[in-house]
Amino acid sequence: DDSEFVHQMRVALRRARSALRMFSSILSSEKIEAVSKELQWLASALNGARNWDVFVLTTLPPILVAFPDHQGLVWLHTHSATIRQHSHAQARDAVVSPRYQRLLLILGAWLCTLAEPTASPNGAAKSGETDLCAFAAAVLQKRHRQLKKRGKHVTILSPAERHAVRIAAKKLRYAAEFFSSMYPGERIRRYIGALAALQDVLGTFNDDATTEILLQEVITSEDMAAHQHPEGVVLGWVQGASRVRLAELARTWDAFIERKPFWR
Repeated sequence: DDSEFVHQMRVALRRARSALRMFSSILSSEKIEAVSKELQWLASALNGARNWDVFVLTTLPPILVAFPDHQGLVWLHTHSATIRQHSHAQARDAVVSPRYQRLLLILGAWLCTLAEPTASPNGAAKSGETDLCAFAAAVLQKRHRQLKKRGKHVTILSPAERHAVRIAAKKLRYAAEFFSSMYPGERIRRYIGALAALQDVLGTFNDDATTEILLQEVITSEDMAAHQHPEGVVLGWVQGASRVRLAELARTWDAFIERKPFWR
């Protein structure tokens, strides 16, 4: 029931999927497609638990403190906690299922064969012939450029556009961490640190957007009307908090832009 375990498993899944995409040009596309599909299934099975963890454990508590006499908020918290329990049960069901065990076996077997060269169309072997430094620099440069392009004017972007910036930041950070041992020194640590700070702030905006989705999808208008419409208080709170955090987002974006690419 500890929310941290769900969170860390989702992070591990995102890193695994990011690695598969990153090295897709030198790996078997058939294997990648099969494994990626199963990793996507597992991530989806965990999403509900994580989303309700954030809502029940992070979003609602300060609102309850600010409005202790609002009975609708008390009801919403109790109702949401029950949904959270069900979401955790679904997540546990997924990781004890035969499908999950099969995924582990398939992935483990595949990893044991990755050292074998894969023939390219011209007959040359891909494995061992790709210069890792050049490969890393190309990946990092491409993702760095994508993030800068998507994050331009980040404080006035729509929620969907800001989500795209968050995804780009996440992909770049994972790539930087994957290759970090190739670039020792303070320069890469500062770069990853700036990326992590930016990703954290963007994550709070994503949590706010998820709050709206959870309220819309799960709780009916009849429920809200019967309990003093607590959704209005919650939405007002998170939207106000998002507006306040725009200044922090601008600062973290500027701090990232100031960091020079460490792979050049």
